[in-house]
Order: sequence, then structure tokens, then C-alpha cells
Amino acid sequence: MPTDTRTALLDLIATLSFKLGDFTLASGQKSDYYIDCRTTTLHAEGGRLAGLVLYD
Repeated sequence: MPTDTRTALLDLIATLSFKLGDFTLASGQKSDYYIDCRTTTLHAEGGRLAGLVLYD
């Protein structure tokens, strides 16, 4: 797999899925960041890139 595909996916995850702030996790613990990859995989380009990375 070309590394540019993986890099593009990581860039998209950083842009769409990574959030800073105060979050209460399902465990009840607190976190100052949250990563929700559903946002990226449901994005058209994110879904395509995730598919290519997983296929490889």
C-alpha cells in the first residue's frame, strides 16, 4: 500500500475525528481529548481511504 494513502487517512482522522476539550468517557473517567473515527469513516473520502488501508 502506498504510504500516501495511509498518510492521507491519518491527516483526515486528525482533521475530522480528533477533538480537544473536556470529555467524560463511558467508563466515567475524564479525558482532555477524544478520537471518534466514525466521523472519518462516514466521510466519503475517509471511507474510501479506510477501505484501501484495510484491504491492504
